[in-house]
Amino acid sequence: MTRPVGADGRGPSAVARGRRRAVVGAALAGACALALALAACSPVGPAGAAQGPTTPAVTPAPDPTPVATPPTAADVRATGTPVTSGTVTVWVASPAPAGSQDAAGTVTATAEADGSVRVDVTAADPAGVTLLAVDTGSLFEEQPDGSVLIRDAAGTAVGALGRPTSGRRPLQHVAEGDLLKVTASAVSTSTAPPVSASFDLATRALESATWGEREGGRSLAVVPSPWGRSGNDAAVALVWQQVLATAPDADVPGMRDQLVCHSVGAPDKESWNLEPWRPDVGLLATLAAACNA
Repeated sequence: MTRPVGADGRGPSAVARGRRRAVVGAALAGACALALALAACSPVGPAGAAQGPTTPAVTPAPDPTPVATPPTAADVRATGTPVTSGTVTVWVASPAPAGSQDAAGTVTATAEADGSVRVDVTAADPAGVTLLAVDTGSLFEEQPDGSVLIRDAAGTAVGALGRPTSGRRPLQHVAEGDLLKVTASAVSTSTAPPVSASFDLATRALESATWGEREGGRSLAVVPSPWGRSGNDAAVALVWQQVLATAPDADVPGMRDQLVCHSVGAPDKESWNLEPWRPDVGLLATLAAACNA
């Protein structure tokens, strides 16, 4: 039996096998093309394995610049110069500016003839920063004229500071409990260091307070200390506090106004005579009557 022969001289079986090979080859070619396309879209790792989507590298933010912490009263007590008058100690410090390698300012204390202690500071900071601290529980109390009263933990006036002064630049100060910060005034046009600051520390404002009889009735003869006659608000407050400690029955209306009147109008008078029988007419009328309203 004779088998059919194709146009190319091959039999039917050979033709079929050729067709199957062509189909398989085409399929393989398509698979290879697909694999190549996928490979082109996917990153390949070191070992040839496809990797997932990458996350852009994040550069860490730089550490924030540290902010210097302002000195506290405890810092001043630990590093400052102690200045003592009577039973009161004030620590004084003049730190260098934050971040500076400069030395701290200098503090000098000198006993004065009027019983006070004069404190002179040469500030290390062009801003004239001078810090004062008192014992824990005590506090600074600013007065209207710029002087400063020191009160103990019980609220009793125990010492005073005269208004801080400077020969080169106006000074200002802020009390925060047991810390007092003195700086050069912002209105100053000078920026040249060093800035000096001077003030007096005093605890003795009264020499004596004695009851007696004068024309008109009972009278309290008050003899202030030399520093107590200085006339600043803190000195007057301290004199009055010590008068009451010596003569508690002096605490009657009008007596304090008479004391203020003497401190303003007759500070050098040997004794300030306060009479409880005089009418309480207020400070202005007492001043107008030369303390004898």
